[in-house]
Amino acid sequence: MQKNQADYVADYGPTLYKNLGFGTTQQLLYASAWLTFTLGMSVIAMPFVDRMPRNVMLAIGLWGCMACLVVEAALVAKFVPSDNQNALRAAVAMFFVFQVFDTGMLNAPEWAYLGEIFPTHIESKGYCLAISMLALCNVCFTQAAPVAFAESSVGWKFYLLFILLCLIGGFVALFCFPDTRFLPLEEIAAIFGDADEVAIYQAEIEVDHQTHDIIDHHNGEKVVQAHHEVAN
Repeated sequence: MQKNQADYVADYGPTLYKNLGFGTTQQLLYASAWLTFTLGMSVIAMPFVDRMPRNVMLAIGLWGCMACLVVEAALVAKFVPSDNQNALRAAVAMFFVFQVFDTGMLNAPEWAYLGEIFPTHIESKGYCLAISMLALCNVCFTQAAPVAFAESSVGWKFYLLFILLCLIGGFVALFCFPDTRFLPLEEIAAIFGDADEVAIYQAEIEVDHQTHDIIDHHNGEKVVQAHHEVAN
Protein backbone atom coordinates (compact mmCIF):
# COMPACT_ATOMS: atom_id res chain seq x y z
CA MET A 1 0.00 0.00 0.00
CA GLN A 2 2.67 2.52 0.95
CA LYS A 3 4.70 1.73 -2.17
CA ASN A 4 1.74 2.76 -4.30
CA GLN A 5 1.40 5.98 -2.30
CA ALA A 6 5.04 6.84 -2.95
CA ASP A 7 4.46 6.36 -6.67
CA TYR A 8 1.42 8.63 -6.82
CA VAL A 9 2.12 11.26 -4.23
CA ALA A 10 4.51 12.80 -6.77
CA ASP A 11 2.14 12.61 -9.74
CA TYR A 12 1.23 16.28 -9.34
CA GLY A 13 4.92 17.19 -9.15
CA PRO A 14 5.40 18.33 -12.77
CA THR A 15 2.28 20.53 -12.57
CA LEU A 16 3.42 22.12 -9.33
CA TYR A 17 6.95 22.69 -10.58
CA LYS A 18 5.61 24.28 -13.77
CA ASN A 19 3.31 26.59 -11.80
CA LEU A 20 6.27 27.65 -9.71
CA GLY A 21 7.99 28.80 -12.88
CA PHE A 22 10.48 25.96 -13.26
CA GLY A 23 11.41 24.72 -16.70
CA THR A 24 11.86 21.13 -17.81
CA THR A 25 15.41 20.92 -16.47
CA GLN A 26 14.42 22.24 -13.06
CA GLN A 27 11.51 19.82 -12.93
CA LEU A 28 13.89 16.93 -13.50
CA LEU A 29 16.23 18.28 -10.84
CA TYR A 30 13.37 18.40 -8.33
CA ALA A 31 12.47 14.82 -9.16
CA SER A 32 16.11 13.80 -8.74
CA ALA A 33 16.29 15.60 -5.41
CA TRP A 34 13.16 13.75 -4.27
CA LEU A 35 14.71 10.38 -5.12
CA THR A 36 18.02 11.34 -3.53
CA PHE A 37 16.21 12.40 -0.38
CA THR A 38 14.52 9.00 -0.36
CA LEU A 39 17.90 7.29 -0.47
CA GLY A 40 19.15 9.47 2.36
CA MET A 41 16.13 8.63 4.50
CA SER A 42 16.76 4.94 3.90
CA VAL A 43 20.29 5.27 5.23
CA ILE A 44 19.17 7.33 8.23
CA ALA A 45 16.46 4.79 9.09
CA MET A 46 18.85 1.83 9.25
CA PRO A 47 20.04 2.33 12.86
CA PHE A 48 16.48 2.83 14.13
CA VAL A 49 14.72 -0.18 12.62
CA ASP A 50 15.16 -2.38 15.69
CA ARG A 51 14.58 0.35 18.28
CA MET A 52 10.80 0.34 17.94
CA PRO A 53 8.23 -2.49 17.70
CA ARG A 54 7.49 -3.36 14.09
CA ASN A 55 3.73 -2.82 14.32
CA VAL A 56 4.10 0.54 16.09
CA MET A 57 6.60 1.75 13.51
CA LEU A 58 4.31 0.71 10.66
CA ALA A 59 1.30 2.42 12.26
CA ILE A 60 3.18 5.68 12.83
CA GLY A 61 4.43 5.57 9.25
CA LEU A 62 0.96 5.02 7.81
CA TRP A 63 -0.62 7.77 9.88
CA GLY A 64 2.25 10.11 9.08
CA CYS A 65 1.75 9.46 5.37
CA MET A 66 -1.96 10.04 5.84
CA ALA A 67 -1.34 13.43 7.43
CA CYS A 68 0.94 14.45 4.57
CA LEU A 69 -1.63 13.33 1.99
CA VAL A 70 -4.38 15.29 3.74
CA VAL A 71 -2.31 18.48 3.54
CA GLU A 72 -1.23 17.73 -0.03
CA ALA A 73 -4.79 17.08 -1.18
CA ALA A 74 -6.02 20.30 0.44
CA LEU A 75 -3.26 22.39 -1.13
CA VAL A 76 -3.75 20.87 -4.59
CA ALA A 77 -7.53 21.25 -4.40
CA LYS A 78 -7.33 24.88 -3.30
CA PHE A 79 -4.28 26.30 -5.07
CA VAL A 80 -3.53 24.26 -8.22
CA PRO A 81 -3.59 26.02 -10.57
CA SER A 82 -2.99 29.42 -8.97
CA ASP A 83 -0.37 32.13 -8.52
CA ASN A 84 -0.03 31.57 -4.79
CA GLN A 85 3.67 30.77 -4.69
CA ASN A 86 3.80 30.02 -0.98
CA ALA A 87 1.02 27.44 -1.24
CA LEU A 88 2.65 25.81 -4.26
CA ARG A 89 6.00 25.63 -2.49
CA ALA A 90 4.26 24.07 0.51
CA ALA A 91 2.69 21.49 -1.79
CA VAL A 92 6.13 20.60 -3.19
CA ALA A 93 7.57 20.45 0.34
CA MET A 94 4.90 17.94 1.34
CA PHE A 95 6.33 15.50 -1.19
CA PHE A 96 9.57 15.51 0.80
CA VAL A 97 7.89 15.40 4.21
CA PHE A 98 5.90 12.42 2.97
CA GLN A 99 9.15 10.55 2.34
CA VAL A 100 10.20 10.97 5.99
CA PHE A 101 7.31 8.71 7.00
CA ASP A 102 7.15 6.59 3.86
CA THR A 103 10.83 5.69 3.73
CA GLY A 104 11.87 6.22 7.34
CA MET A 105 8.93 4.52 9.07
CA LEU A 106 7.47 2.16 6.45
CA ASN A 107 10.19 1.11 4.02
CA ALA A 108 12.57 0.57 6.91
CA PRO A 109 10.67 -2.22 8.73
CA GLU A 110 8.41 -3.59 6.01
CA TRP A 111 10.95 -5.60 4.05
CA ALA A 112 12.33 -7.15 7.21
CA TYR A 113 8.79 -7.78 8.45
CA LEU A 114 7.84 -9.66 5.29
CA GLY A 115 10.75 -12.01 5.88
CA GLU A 116 9.99 -12.41 9.58
CA ILE A 117 6.27 -13.26 9.63
CA PHE A 118 6.65 -16.59 7.86
CA PRO A 119 8.10 -19.75 9.47
CA THR A 120 11.36 -20.99 8.00
CA HIS A 121 9.85 -23.78 5.88
CA ILE A 122 7.52 -21.41 3.96
CA GLU A 123 9.49 -18.17 4.24
CA SER A 124 10.59 -18.03 0.60
CA LYS A 125 7.09 -18.78 -0.72
CA GLY A 126 5.48 -16.29 1.63
CA TYR A 127 7.93 -13.55 0.73
CA CYS A 128 7.40 -14.14 -2.99
CA LEU A 129 3.62 -14.04 -2.51
CA ALA A 130 3.84 -10.74 -0.61
CA ILE A 131 6.03 -9.13 -3.29
CA SER A 132 3.71 -10.44 -6.01
CA MET A 133 0.69 -8.84 -4.31
CA LEU A 134 2.62 -5.58 -4.02
CA ALA A 135 3.38 -5.66 -7.74
CA LEU A 136 -0.23 -6.51 -8.57
CA CYS A 137 -1.55 -3.57 -6.54
CA ASN A 138 1.01 -1.35 -8.18
CA VAL A 139 -0.23 -2.34 -11.64
CA CYS A 140 -3.87 -1.71 -10.66
CA PHE A 141 -3.19 1.77 -9.28
CA THR A 142 -0.84 2.61 -12.16
CA GLN A 143 -3.65 1.95 -14.60
CA ALA A 144 -6.17 3.98 -12.61
CA ALA A 145 -4.06 6.98 -11.58
CA PRO A 146 -3.54 8.71 -14.97
CA VAL A 147 -7.24 8.53 -15.76
CA ALA A 148 -8.21 9.71 -12.27
CA PHE A 149 -5.86 12.68 -12.35
CA ALA A 150 -6.97 13.63 -15.87
CA GLU A 151 -10.66 13.65 -14.94
CA SER A 152 -11.74 17.00 -13.52
CA SER A 153 -14.38 15.24 -11.45
CA VAL A 154 -11.69 13.15 -9.71
CA GLY A 155 -8.26 14.82 -9.82
CA TRP A 156 -6.98 15.50 -6.31
CA LYS A 157 -9.79 13.34 -4.86
CA PHE A 158 -7.78 10.29 -5.90
CA TYR A 159 -5.58 11.01 -2.88
CA LEU A 160 -8.60 10.40 -0.65
CA LEU A 161 -8.33 6.70 -1.48
CA PHE A 162 -4.84 6.52 -0.01
CA ILE A 163 -5.83 8.68 2.95
CA LEU A 164 -8.55 6.19 3.84
CA LEU A 165 -6.25 3.20 3.32
CA CYS A 166 -3.60 4.75 5.56
CA LEU A 167 -6.13 5.51 8.28
CA ILE A 168 -7.47 1.96 8.35
CA GLY A 169 -4.07 0.38 7.77
CA GLY A 170 -2.57 2.16 10.76
CA PHE A 171 -5.14 0.65 13.13
CA VAL A 172 -4.78 -2.78 11.54
CA ALA A 173 -0.99 -2.68 11.88
CA LEU A 174 -1.08 -1.46 15.47
CA PHE A 175 -3.69 -3.84 16.85
CA CYS A 176 -3.55 -6.87 14.53
CA PHE A 177 0.08 -7.21 13.46
CA PRO A 178 2.37 -9.06 15.89
CA ASP A 179 5.75 -7.63 16.74
CA THR A 180 8.45 -9.94 15.33
CA ARG A 181 11.41 -7.86 16.44
CA PHE A 182 14.32 -9.95 17.82
CA LEU A 183 12.41 -13.23 17.36
CA PRO A 184 14.22 -16.13 15.66
CA LEU A 185 12.46 -17.44 12.57
CA GLU A 186 11.90 -20.76 14.32
CA GLU A 187 9.65 -19.05 16.89
CA ILE A 188 7.48 -17.13 14.43
CA ALA A 189 4.92 -19.95 14.23
CA ALA A 190 4.11 -19.55 17.92
CA ILE A 191 2.88 -15.96 17.63
CA PHE A 192 0.37 -17.12 15.01
CA GLY A 193 -0.98 -19.88 17.25
CA ASP A 194 1.20 -22.79 16.13
CA ALA A 195 3.15 -23.21 19.36
CA ASP A 196 3.46 -26.96 18.78
CA GLU A 197 5.68 -26.27 15.79
CA VAL A 198 8.37 -24.71 17.99
CA ALA A 199 10.79 -27.24 19.42
CA ILE A 200 12.50 -24.81 21.78
CA TYR A 201 12.44 -21.08 22.47
CA GLN A 202 15.45 -18.81 22.57
CA ALA A 203 14.52 -17.66 26.08
CA GLU A 204 14.77 -21.25 27.29
CA ILE A 205 18.39 -21.58 26.27
CA GLU A 206 21.09 -20.55 28.68
CA VAL A 207 24.80 -20.54 28.03
CA ASP A 208 27.18 -21.08 30.93
CA HIS A 209 29.95 -18.61 30.14
CA GLN A 210 32.32 -20.37 32.49
CA THR A 211 32.08 -23.88 31.03
CA HIS A 212 30.47 -22.91 27.72
CA ASP A 213 27.82 -25.58 28.32
CA ILE A 214 24.35 -25.09 26.83
CA ILE A 215 21.56 -25.43 29.39
CA ASP A 216 18.12 -26.28 28.02
CA HIS A 217 15.18 -25.19 30.20
CA HIS A 218 12.50 -26.33 27.76
CA ASN A 219 9.34 -27.56 29.47
CA GLY A 220 10.89 -26.98 32.87
CA GLU A 221 13.60 -29.60 32.33
CA LYS A 222 17.24 -28.76 32.73
CA VAL A 223 19.45 -30.67 30.36
CA VAL A 224 23.13 -29.92 30.21
CA GLN A 225 24.74 -30.52 26.88
CA ALA A 226 28.43 -31.00 27.34
CA HIS A 227 30.73 -28.57 25.60
CA HIS A 228 32.99 -30.27 23.10
CA GLU A 229 36.42 -28.87 22.56
CA VAL A 230 37.41 -28.43 18.94
CA ALA A 231 40.84 -29.80 18.27
CA ASN A 232 43.22 -27.38 16.60
